Amino acid sequence: MPSFDVTIIGALGGPQEGDTQCLMVRPYGYQGLGSICLDAGAGLTSIIHILADCKKYKYQDSELFKLKSISSFYNNDYEPAWKFFNPDSPIGFGFPQEMRDILLSKNLGQIQKEGLAVFQGINEYYITHSHLDHICGMVTNSPSAFEKHFPSRKSIFGLNSTIQSLKRNIFNDEIWPDLTMGNKGGIILNELHAYVPQHSKIFENFEIIPLPVCHGKAVNPPNQIVFSTLYLFKNLATNDCILIGGDMQSDNLDSNNGPNHEEADNNNVSYTNKIKNGQVTIDYLQKAWEYVVENVPLINLKGIFIECSSSMDVNKSHLYGHMSPIFLINELKNFVNLYKQRWNLSEPPDLDLDVVIMHVKMSYSEIDPRLKILDEIKTLAAEKGIKKTRFSMALKGFTFSL
Repeated sequence: MPSFDVTIIGALGGPQEGDTQCLMVRPYGYQGLGSICLDAGAGLTSIIHILADCKKYKYQDSELFKLKSISSFYNNDYEPAWKFFNPDSPIGFGFPQEMRDILLSKNLGQIQKEGLAVFQGINEYYITHSHLDHICGMVTNSPSAFEKHFPSRKSIFGLNSTIQSLKRNIFNDEIWPDLTMGNKGGIILNELHAYVPQHSKIFENFEIIPLPVCHGKAVNPPNQIVFSTLYLFKNLATNDCILIGGDMQSDNLDSNNGPNHEEADNNNVSYTNKIKNGQVTIDYLQKAWEYVVENVPLINLKGIFIECSSSMDVNKSHLYGHMSPIFLINELKNFVNLYKQRWNLSEPPDLDLDVVIMHVKMSYSEIDPRLKILDEIKTLAAEKGIKKTRFSMALKGFTFSL
């Protein structure tokens, strides 16, 4: 039986606005409207559109949803949904059935009211980093926390770099009103500590652990690390886990001297702390993988939601702190090798789980970048011996039950 329902509220990484990263996480089969969101690039508008689509198409519980037309506007204006998913992945269209049943029982009558009820149920946000494509929905929606008929205070969690940035740069009465009001308003900002579990207040069986990762270097001051977060969600009732990440780069990609795609396609890539200009640079993603390997049996890891922003056509110097397929596949290969090393296995184990690709940049291309990236990932995975992993693309309005 699955342990998690993960509904994609926003899937993309820009430059198109309105559908950027936001994932709703709930225990599988949860009887209620409560939820957690990982990032908040999208929000209330996307929720309302998902509810409207559910009523329009009415095929949530059949395989017909795979024929749903997905907006593309590249060589085809629309693509069928099945092109974006592994056929064996546990995917459904719309919100989980339990949530739809509760909304129906409330007899709210309007999709707008149903959307506000779903938004009211989002009690906790876990933000990976403070870039606009990961927070703009939460910020724009924040006045709705004071909605008379659907009031709901929002607890925002993140590492120190994220929370301080939100305080300093967003809720500052200049860019946006300070709705935190010293944490006495509708928005409550909470700092997390790296590798320290946070127990969810809405789902008592959920433990969320923030693992810091690198999202490249700042423009000014130059060479300053931009931090992001890979969150480990654990369902204490089943011991099953999922990983959901924000923007990140491979430890082996440095905007100044990292490997090219050709160099990255090499089984001898080094994953150790490096010395540069007399200083040790930390392999943040490596340390995150090591933490997972040490604390999560592979049989209990049910899915990885991870970014892959650009195709192999993009030079590594233009990835700007993101992944492309070769770097992603090398990281997954390294991940399973760590399990082999740590647990003294005779060979690397199969990565028999779902890997969901997020944060694709919808940039200039002849074909839909999501389909191009997914095809490149599948090809590279086969070449690298990653055989049992089910790769799918995150699409707004679809739920993975893992």
